[in-house]
Amino acid sequence: KVTIELFHRKIFKSDISLGRCELNLIDITTKSEIHTLLPILDKRRDTGGRLEVKVRVRCPLLTRDIYKVQEEMIVITKHFPLYSNVVQQQQKKLELEQKQKKLQEIQKRKQQQQQQQQKEVLLQKQPESKPMNNDILLPSLITENDNKCNNVDEHNKNMNDSNI
Repeated sequence: KVTIELFHRKIFKSDISLGRCELNLIDITTKSEIHTLLPILDKRRDTGGRLEVKVRVRCPLLTRDIYKVQEEMIVITKHFPLYSNVVQQQQKKLELEQKQKKLQEIQKRKQQQQQQQQKEVLLQKQPESKPMNNDILLPSLITENDNKCNNVDEHNKNMNDSNI
């Protein structure tokens, strides 16, 4: 039998007894763990309070404490971490986007090259325009002001204005 006494401790005053509990140790002879709720008694009168007590011994005193426990287990044979799959998918998306951008740039360059070639072909196919008799210019008639004119028509207008 084990007797447990509970006290309320006060500073600078004497301790006050709250009650006593008694625990029988007969179960320790056959069990390795005892878990009970004990009533708190004040001079054999019940106070209404309870004390939870757990006593554990490595092995019981008289016999072995053997008990069966059934637990359900889940066995996973293959495991693919979710995080790595997400990261791999993001990397693949980025690679695809980069490849698509490169392909678009290459297609734009090809289109520009084709347009350039078409322009060159059109320029080669066009016949050279022959100036009319009125548009023939002699180098001796060109003045400094006329050098500023890039267009033949502008030059002719300037010539006509100066003649008037």
